[in-house]
Amino acid sequence: MNVTVSSGKIKGQVKVPFSKSFGHRAIIAGSLAKGESVIKGITFSNDINYTLKAMESLGAKITKNKDSVFIRGINNINEYYNHVIDCGESGSTLRFLIPVFSVLDGETTFIGKPVLFKRPLEIYEEEYKRQKLSFELKGASLLTKGKISAKIYRLAGNVSSQFITGLLFALPLLEKNSQIKIEGEIESEPYIDMTIDLLKVFGIQIEKNGNVIKIPGNQKYSPCNYQVEADYSQFAFFAVAGAINNNITLLDMNPSSKQGDAFIVDVLKMYGAGVEVHSNKIDIIKGSLKGCNVSLKNCPDLGPILMVLSLFANTTVTLTDIKRLRVKESDRVKAMVDNLALFKAKIEVEENSISIKPSKLKSPTVVLNPYNDHRILMALAILSTVVKGKVTFSNSECINKSYPNFFKDLKNLGIEVIYG
Repeated sequence: MNVTVSSGKIKGQVKVPFSKSFGHRAIIAGSLAKGESVIKGITFSNDINYTLKAMESLGAKITKNKDSVFIRGINNINEYYNHVIDCGESGSTLRFLIPVFSVLDGETTFIGKPVLFKRPLEIYEEEYKRQKLSFELKGASLLTKGKISAKIYRLAGNVSSQFITGLLFALPLLEKNSQIKIEGEIESEPYIDMTIDLLKVFGIQIEKNGNVIKIPGNQKYSPCNYQVEADYSQFAFFAVAGAINNNITLLDMNPSSKQGDAFIVDVLKMYGAGVEVHSNKIDIIKGSLKGCNVSLKNCPDLGPILMVLSLFANTTVTLTDIKRLRVKESDRVKAMVDNLALFKAKIEVEENSISIKPSKLKSPTVVLNPYNDHRILMALAILSTVVKGKVTFSNSECINKSYPNFFKDLKNLGIEVIYG
């Protein structure tokens, strides 16, 4: 379905959705805990629903409520064998759960949309082959067979943190101790720290010292009640709207969050936007923006919306460490460059950086293609609120991957949004 966004002045406040990153992790941890857990603060996006179904297939009993889930955890993980797990387009579901299902000495088939299996999985594939386990990737499916071992795992620091998180969930369940040694500079390290902190809440003790993570074996997950905090990845879209369109208040934000994308607060200050942080909300004040250089090493998901923000700086902005943007739900570099060119944006792309120059923007006259990528659609929709005219996008359904109420929230701020 098409959706059309009109330009206009935003006004008001937004209650930011709950963190998808924390949501995935809490659902998995609660499901692995023998007993009853309540996870409060769940946005039932497509990605989250795939993780819920996967944990149910492993034996967890899960009941959905308005914005929470009640979980009766898995009684005995060793009772479950031979699964087919649909991950949709959720990289977190797939990468987190490959090692979890490999705690069993059985067979698992992961299926999903073809684009999911175009994202890198070589780290697991190489490790499984070293352990003489089956790891057969065929089209839009992956077959794994055999039980992973407690050992020293050596991973390159520039791989996605999702691979490390998957091992952190699984290795404590093995009988013997394990270590993860990360070689080179760690990218997306805040997400590793986030996982370790959450696992402690669920009774799992893990020690991280520099690039070495020690994971004692023979541990058990403990059930608990857990509150998921608001999502800085989604906060970023409306925060940028406040910086380039008009002042906005974003509610229920944790100012001490360890989310990697909380970096957006510092970035907005670097650009010159007004940022007022309170105990449970953040005010963004539109300001005169300046150019700067920003690394996306620890926050690749901010890439699309930072490209939009950069268009309004008074000098050229360079975003570096963009390689991982090319292997997300879409090639986000290509998707943004192609679409921003239709707005007459001036952009130069190199292998691992993108430079964005001040531009006289115009509203496109053609229907824009968000490349079936929720973050591309949201970033371009925010841009459309400040470029005079109306902009139409195809495939609006892709928003359901992470933020089903995005356009509803945009309308509540005074922007005209029309479907069809």
